[in-house]
Amino acid sequence: MGTTEQRWYKLIAAGILQYGTNRRPQLVLAIVIVVVGWSVAVAELPKRAHTINVATPNPQFVDLPDGVALDLGRYECESRVPDFNCPTIFDFSRINYDRFNHRMLVFGGGHAGTGRTDIDVFDLETLQWRSLYPSMSCERVAEGDVAPGGFHRKSGHPVARHTYDQNVVAEWDGEGWLMMFSTEGFRGRCHPYKATIKSVASFPLTGSRTSWLYSPEMKTPWKYASAAEFDPVSGMIILASGQSRGMWVYDPKKQETVASLWDVPTASDSPNLIYDSKGDKFYLIDRKTLALRQFTLDRKDWHKTSGKLIKPRGHVPPPMRNFAYDSRNHVIGGIQDGVFYALDLTHLTWSAHEVKARSRDGAKVGTVMHHAIDYDPVNNVFVFVTDRASGRRTWAYRYRN
Repeated sequence: MGTTEQRWYKLIAAGILQYGTNRRPQLVLAIVIVVVGWSVAVAELPKRAHTINVATPNPQFVDLPDGVALDLGRYECESRVPDFNCPTIFDFSRINYDRFNHRMLVFGGGHAGTGRTDIDVFDLETLQWRSLYPSMSCERVAEGDVAPGGFHRKSGHPVARHTYDQNVVAEWDGEGWLMMFSTEGFRGRCHPYKATIKSVASFPLTGSRTSWLYSPEMKTPWKYASAAEFDPVSGMIILASGQSRGMWVYDPKKQETVASLWDVPTASDSPNLIYDSKGDKFYLIDRKTLALRQFTLDRKDWHKTSGKLIKPRGHVPPPMRNFAYDSRNHVIGGIQDGVFYALDLTHLTWSAHEVKARSRDGAKVGTVMHHAIDYDPVNNVFVFVTDRASGRRTWAYRYRN
């Protein structure tokens, strides 16, 4: 409905109805032709690639004041994933905002933490966690039979791994995907074997496909604890250095690395790479030194991409890695020890803000678990999960209305 072909048929039909009052036989025949033609045109139209859920703000967040974090409860998963040490899915891993379905996604926690092979989902309407599909059991994971691409042959699930800041929500050919670039396949709980990971894993968030897709096996130039981010302008994935020099451009449609930029200095393992949609810049944050590098992509000639070290003013945070981008307020923010550290990208200034907790259980916010934080633009809140010492709870924090 609403396509060019259908609009033409509507106009023709309307004209016939006006013109054919005194020509009933011809009118009937014309209407039949129109109806048949319309049905053929609709049948030949390509099927819609996907339906994006139209998200509306959750009433629980509407009146959330600035600087307040709302306690959404302790993270529970034992009934869904028993015998897996399942809460450690956030170990050295991140959560990603799925703009296609208004939810948060996480795949991670391995190797030592858990062998889970499911994607866990936090629904921003029900405010509940659920597995997108059942995980393999610990016994089945322990059997091995892992392909060189990094997935279990029997189930097609990815082998467990820490995902660091290397999971992205991307889009190509009009479809949404969760993509994983971490190649860490060490031994761990439930899988007492080292797995080789030579493929990029992608899970469909839209469309009719319901299973994981793997790229051809490749030698990845990035290390397992680097960082990745989707570039919505070019449709490419940008990967930045962690443990080694370099920046890379990955084409998700071609499933290959299309550019390698070796002049990017080494960052500490497990950094953050964040895209600033307002300024069209990428920022790489070193988790140990908080060194900040700004990159301007040259999308016509990737090798002309430029980067520079930025020295923001203000209260520089302590070593930390849990950052996400607030597109409404144009800040990068993260939480540690009950303090929200905000990098104002307009003025390139750090500031620190005590987080006020709103909890029925009297819980305090504490610290985000590794990379387990992302921003929900519909509700204008950061959604995050805290570490073990902070109670492994899910929170929603509003920096500013």
